[in-house]
Amino acid sequence: DSQMNMVDQNVMTIEQKPAVHRTVGRIQTNMPLYPQVIQSTLSWIDTQRDHMLDQVKSLCEINSYSANAPGVNRYLDHVEPTLRALTDDIERIKLNPVKSIDDNGREVTTIVGDALLARARRDAPFRVLLNIHSDTVYPESDPFPIKQIDENTLNGPGVIDARGGLVVMLTALKALEQSKLAPF
Repeated sequence: DSQMNMVDQNVMTIEQKPAVHRTVGRIQTNMPLYPQVIQSTLSWIDTQRDHMLDQVKSLCEINSYSANAPGVNRYLDHVEPTLRALTDDIERIKLNPVKSIDDNGREVTTIVGDALLARARRDAPFRVLLNIHSDTVYPESDPFPIKQIDENTLNGPGVIDARGGLVVMLTALKALEQSKLAPF
């Protein structure tokens, strides 16, 4: 077993001890990180491969071009139930229109989709912020094809940025919540 001491926010040391001890600012917690807990959590994540692949494909089928507010909101409608399985503390935020300059040098105002803010364990002594965008750069007129190249490769709009990233984040959160690490 290892112990990690967070000396400050930029330096971490590892020692051979039975628990992880973290000090962040004035908050101190002892968190047991036994190899079997970590291994069982990682093993569970491995079992989610097919589900994760299906989630990425499904999310990539929703055109959420930045200027396609209804598409962004459909995407969020699709994501929200997965978040609700982790927490009921979810807020849908209406964003203000965005001003930009078009190719002809004119100012244009674009209505954009909403944002989701999900919070869990607000009183936890150690918290993590995960942030990801919900729009893509492919306009509504794009055919938006998703292709599975081989067993390990998907190609399509948003597969990496940021559909795949969101699926990884949600899977990691679910793994953490059902592990013995969750109270921390």
